[in-house]
Amino acid sequence: MEYDNANKILVTGFVNKPAAHYFRPGFSAKDYIALSGGSLDVGSSKRVRILKKDGRIIKRGYDKIIEPGDIVDIPETFGSIIFGNTGFVQALTSIATLMLAYQATLR
Repeated sequence: MEYDNANKILVTGFVNKPAAHYFRPGFSAKDYIALSGGSLDVGSSKRVRILKKDGRIIKRGYDKIIEPGDIVDIPETFGSIIFGNTGFVQALTSIATLMLAYQATLR
């Protein structure tokens, strides 16, 4: 993906309000994520990626200082990828129920 605005920072992915923000010297990825309303419940702030203008990708860039033209991308959490909209406790309960039902059929 090519992003052509040298004075803006694009925040994409699983945030409340994906948007382009004006560059502010000294701001880190977490500051721009906050400007976009924070990450969603299914967004992984720990795995923030920064896409640089030269094509490099910085992984785990939550505390990294952002430069003009960077793209801050918040990916989906692994839990959301695996379980979808189902919460972890619900998924764990379902798995335990299936295991107990299977054990009951063996007796």
